[in-house]
Amino acid sequence: MAIKQPPPPPLQADVENLVFSHKSLLGKPASTTDYSEDPQDWERMAFLGEGILLAAMSKVLYYAYPRRRTNALNPTRTGFLTKEELASITDSYRFMDRLKCLEPSRPAIARSLDNRASLAESFVGGLALQYGMDEAGKWAEQMLAWKHGLPIPLSDEERFGIGGGIMVNDGKEVVLKDVSSDSGSDGTTKGERPVAAMVVHPPTSAAPLRGVSPSLPTTHSIQPAHPITPRLEHVQIKPAKEVPNPIMEFQIPVQEPTYNPGTYQAGAVLPEVVTTAAGTATGPTIYNASSFYPISSSQPTAQPVPDTEPPSSPPAAASIPQLPEAVPQPQFQPSEGNIPV
Repeated sequence: MAIKQPPPPPLQADVENLVFSHKSLLGKPASTTDYSEDPQDWERMAFLGEGILLAAMSKVLYYAYPRRRTNALNPTRTGFLTKEELASITDSYRFMDRLKCLEPSRPAIARSLDNRASLAESFVGGLALQYGMDEAGKWAEQMLAWKHGLPIPLSDEERFGIGGGIMVNDGKEVVLKDVSSDSGSDGTTKGERPVAAMVVHPPTSAAPLRGVSPSLPTTHSIQPAHPITPRLEHVQIKPAKEVPNPIMEFQIPVQEPTYNPGTYQAGAVLPEVVTTAAGTATGPTIYNASSFYPISSSQPTAQPVPDTEPPSSPPAAASIPQLPEAVPQPQFQPSEGNIPV
């Protein structure tokens, strides 16, 4: 069966002024932490309604998806309570038509996503202020279930068989009981006590006098107004299983050290130590300090020696070596004997 949109319950004049009044009417600076008088805007109402909507959405999802894990329910709840979703609730109920603010700022306030989302939270907070937290939560559950197409969870009175179901879950007119007025027999107003507590638990009597022991309650006085049926076992609640025996911790054996008297004698050196030290002792490695090998850290790097004395005279020019003079050879003189024939 399709769920009808639940109508918004009526609000008293003073509560409606708190719910729909924007902070621009007061002109308070943003740095103000505490008001000097009672606040007259919707900020505190939105703070209260935000928590009620979160609890109502959690309850709707809990009973709509009885086997879904929380790693999937958490993002679903976050997505259903975004600013866009809350602003659409304001648009569905036309809450902006009841806005009280400065007229020059009305268009900007009405277009603001934050203001539209806060106004939906403020209306739920106003319901809690006038009708009580329980009744405001019930209306929020019906409204959220209608908006997201989910089944409406049963109330505690219907599930436990106690009290009288004040809310109607079949889509008919929502009947709320105003608890903001009238005083109880114990001196507290009904607005300070939840409706379920007023139905099931009678008002407490006066405290006994000092020194007089109070009488034990009779069987008739502790009976609730309506018989409480045993709570049905939920499908998610499993019967308790036998607890397995605890696993004994594994004991790791600890090897005790062997005491050698020779190790603790002054000046005594074991032969095994001498042999091992002699075999493992090696000489230092010296690397060739060239452009291909790094200079060993054990060898100091050669540093240039600065000139301590300036030259006394400029160096002489390089002399060109002279060739030895050629020895003159005797000229050949022809003679009669050496003339070829």
